Amino acid sequence: MRVVSHCSYVDSVRRQEAACSWVGPRSAYAPRLADVSPASTCRRINRCLCQAEADHGEDVSVVSKEDSSSLEEAEEGIATEHRGEGECCASRSIEVQEHVGGTLCELEQSKGAISPLAQASAPAMHGLDGYLLTLVAVVSGILGRLSAQELRYDSARLFRNQEKSRLMNVELRRKRQEWKEQEEVRLAAEQKRRVEEVSEKARKEADRQKKLQEKYEKEAREEQERKRREVEASRKEYEEQQRKLDEEYQARLQKEKEALEEARRVERERREEEERLRLLELQRKEEEARQKKLAEIKAREEAAAARMRAREEAEKEMSTFAVRVQGSVTVAVPPEGTLLPGPLEQQAKARLTVEAGSLMGGPVDPVEKDYASMEDMAADAPSQISTVMKHCADSVLSALQLQKMGGDGPLTLMESPEANHWMSVISMRSTLMALECLDSSTADLQGTGSLTQSFECRTESGVLPEDHPFSYQKLYDTFLDKIVEDEGNQDTIALFMESMEDSNEKLYKGIRAEPKCLSGGPKNLGVCLEVAHFIDRSLYTRPSKESDAPAWFEMCAEFTRKRLNESFAGSPPDSLMAHSSLIAQILGPTHPVSRETMAIAEKNISIERKNELIQKEKAQKALLAAKLLEEEWPEEEDLRRARAKERESKTPVTERIWALKNVAASLSIGNSGEVSRARKLLEQAVLLKQEMCGGMTHPATFPEVLSLLRVIRTRSDWKNDASGVASLFLKIAMKICEGYLEIGDSVSACLVLECCLREGEDVAGLRNNVTLRCVKLLEKVSSSLSDDDNRVLVASRARFEDLEIFLSDAFTDELGAYQDGTEMAKCQVWDSKGPKMLGSLPEQLSI
Repeated sequence: MRVVSHCSYVDSVRRQEAACSWVGPRSAYAPRLADVSPASTCRRINRCLCQAEADHGEDVSVVSKEDSSSLEEAEEGIATEHRGEGECCASRSIEVQEHVGGTLCELEQSKGAISPLAQASAPAMHGLDGYLLTLVAVVSGILGRLSAQELRYDSARLFRNQEKSRLMNVELRRKRQEWKEQEEVRLAAEQKRRVEEVSEKARKEADRQKKLQEKYEKEAREEQERKRREVEASRKEYEEQQRKLDEEYQARLQKEKEALEEARRVERERREEEERLRLLELQRKEEEARQKKLAEIKAREEAAAARMRAREEAEKEMSTFAVRVQGSVTVAVPPEGTLLPGPLEQQAKARLTVEAGSLMGGPVDPVEKDYASMEDMAADAPSQISTVMKHCADSVLSALQLQKMGGDGPLTLMESPEANHWMSVISMRSTLMALECLDSSTADLQGTGSLTQSFECRTESGVLPEDHPFSYQKLYDTFLDKIVEDEGNQDTIALFMESMEDSNEKLYKGIRAEPKCLSGGPKNLGVCLEVAHFIDRSLYTRPSKESDAPAWFEMCAEFTRKRLNESFAGSPPDSLMAHSSLIAQILGPTHPVSRETMAIAEKNISIERKNELIQKEKAQKALLAAKLLEEEWPEEEDLRRARAKERESKTPVTERIWALKNVAASLSIGNSGEVSRARKLLEQAVLLKQEMCGGMTHPATFPEVLSLLRVIRTRSDWKNDASGVASLFLKIAMKICEGYLEIGDSVSACLVLECCLREGEDVAGLRNNVTLRCVKLLEKVSSSLSDDDNRVLVASRARFEDLEIFLSDAFTDELGAYQDGTEMAKCQVWDSKGPKMLGSLPEQLSI
């Protein structure tokens, strides 16, 4: 027979309570059993027990109807104890279960059927025990619900049961307290035992893990040692192989080196032999050339001596004619109050009077002219004197032509080119003598008064018969044949130069001193006249019916042009204007020699002289404009413009450029119209600076062109104009770079090119010709830099903005108000010093 013990019942109830602690006494999930009576409940319990006994074949005791009152009393005691205290339903269920368990135990004991299992503290539940545990749990829940329902409506019973339960609770609490103490001791012992078991297991596991770790470490050390031995063996094997390979390589290298040395020795001996043979051949050729040159010089000397003897013999047969020109030059100070002609009405400070004439042509009209200063008179005197002498020569030529009409006179033996050449020589010699007198008079004149110097010039001309080998006609034919045959032939050039030098000596014969206006320049006026004579002879010989010049004429023109340029080579700056003016007055401004000498003289003018002439011309125009304004009473607007133009002409160029750049800088940050105005102002500044420097790409224009580039590239509709300005900017950068390359500073040259390419490359266009040239030059210069130079260049690249500021400041002229004394303009400093005025750019940036 199976008996449900109190302890088993309590344990099962606790486990059930722990599993279902969330179900409250009034939960919606619990079934409502208010209408179930205690008797019906006992009957249900008996049926369950009978079913369990039938299933397991054991005898199970049941609660009888008589014992149901004990259960009811226990439930009432538990319900009464907690009535009105508001405790949770879980505690009431535990109390009911304990009372039911106690009651069941007492019933079993009264029948004498207590099983030894009842005294066990926590027996295991198997088979029927599980059904009983479930049944007790269900009964406990049902009884708890019924007690709660009935006690809530029966207050008298509740009071009575409460009184009864108080006596029972004291004993029950004492037993429960004893049981709890026993349970705590048991649990403590169990916990201690478990702790000891766990500690023992942990210790054993730790020992096992330690031994396992030691095993693993030992195996790892053995594996590492094995690998080390393998690596060591491989290394030794590799080193042995490498040693053998190195020995083989060294042996092969030594053999190749010996073979190369042998080849080099053989090649060196071969080259030495070739060089020795070449030197011998060169010495032989030099000796032959020297002997040939000596022979040529000797032959030319003999030919020149022969020509000299022949010329001396020819002079005996020569018909000689001479013209004597007499004249005077008077320099005086005009009376007080004498005004210069013209609207300016300036006071006259000097007066020049030139008189000339000849026995054959008679006197010509004298020239008298007043000047504002002696310097103006000295500058204009060559033109006035040469005009008078030209008129004098023309009168002589007219008289000779009259003689020729009568079948007499020198012109019957001369052709037109020779006669004109003679008259040109007369005019030039007379002019030189008159200028000599002018210099003397100007130097001797003191204070007021006048001083006159007279001169007399005799000019001869010899004429040979036309069929004579030394007549000019024959000489010209000889020159022409040799020029056509080979214009570069040195004999032809030497013969022509000899003829020109002979004519030059005859021109300056009797001239004691060179005029001051011609000082510094070459004494080659006779050469110019002889070249003009040769060209006139060519024009005279040229067939008049041919519209196009024949080939020989073009060759003659090119030949004489080269000889003329050679005669002016090496002339100092600003020393050829008087020469070209005299030749133009004597030969005429349309003569080819006059045009060529004028072009040579313009190339010879320095920037300072050009600026001086421009400023002088502007000053004259400003004075004339002011005078006209005073006389004609113009409109107010025209008067305002004229006055503004006059102020600009009086304002130095440096101040004008500064003002234009300053105003443009303020306008460039405004609206579209103001930016357009800023562009116009900067374009004016660039033009003024270019005019001042004498060139569009002069390095001194760097600041102005850079400012214009930064403004013009801000507008997309100015893209084409910006490309042109960027190209000009890159050309200026190339000029600066070339200057640095001339002094050997490649690092500074690279810095300038890289800086300017960074500023203008994208604007000009990557395919722009100037951009490509600039990039090519940069690559060429960069490839020649050393490692130290490259390090300096890389270190300086981070300061391109500082470089632009430095170059702009270096090329910007100081205003006149802030200058200490007279200083040269920046363009003049560059022309004289070049990039030395800037110094080394890396050093300047580091400072």
